[in-house]
Amino acid sequence: MYRISIACNSQEEYENVMKHMERAFEVKKDIRAPFTSKGQTFYYADIEPKGIGGRPQKLTEEQRAEIRQSIGKETISALARKYNVSRATIGSLGKE
Repeated sequence: MYRISIACNSQEEYENVMKHMERAFEVKKDIRAPFTSKGQTFYYADIEPKGIGGRPQKLTEEQRAEIRQSIGKETISALARKYNVSRATIGSLGKE
């Protein structure tokens, strides 16, 4: 979770900014306790990325669980070939 500070000149501008933020982030806590500094009003909000966009994952959660269970039984190279991913991907699942 991230806490962001939003500098706005008016409540209307703040509402507009928050409307756009909600497209990309889930607003966990909208803190409307503004404080003023040098003529601008600052607002705070706690946000979390929604996970929209970015590269799609190659492995499903079930496949990840299968790989974690098989890491000691099969070689990393064999698992990588079986699931069509890199050895580094298999190795990173073993560290989780």
